[in-house]
Amino acid sequence: MHPIPVPCPVCGAAADSATGRCLCPDARPAVDSGSPHLLAKAESLFESYLAARVVHARRRAREAKVAFLREPRNREKGEALRHADREAALLEMQLVEQTRKAQQARDAARNLSPTPAAPSAPTASGSPPSPSASSANRADAGHRECPRCAARVPGAVAECRCGYEFAPADAGAGQVLLSEGDLRVPRGGRAK
Repeated sequence: MHPIPVPCPVCGAAADSATGRCLCPDARPAVDSGSPHLLAKAESLFESYLAARVVHARRRAREAKVAFLREPRNREKGEALRHADREAALLEMQLVEQTRKAQQARDAARNLSPTPAAPSAPTASGSPPSPSASSANRADAGHRECPRCAARVPGAVAECRCGYEFAPADAGAGQVLLSEGDLRVPRGGRAK
């Protein structure tokens, strides 16, 4: 299965099939590699852009699916559904790759920052934690687990493939969230 070539927003040419990005120099502004903080900021910005595109692509795929289910014999709507699903899958793959790149850029910027290292707290055994344990936690920091289907989802994605929508990261900690069970109507019939 070949990914669908996405046209470059700057030059209009088809993107490279291997990377999904256009090779024209105007597609993404050149970032000075001497500034790791600027590079981390640029990678994070592109990551949030891709996350927004994934949300919109999923919405278009859902709309195409509804249209196809209303008229299952309509070949045009079936093809539109396949196209929307492929586009959403391609964007999700690009987002996963970009999330990895952004995390690497953030780690590089953090490692080069002149802030003093915080003393590591001893573990229950009294010894300081191993560096491999902290790197494992850092690798999972960019991802979260869907409570509905237990899938691992990049942190920038607002909605899981199963349809579960994550609370925004900037939502207040004191916000009360209701579970699906709390939203059900009691057996008596009407909600009070």
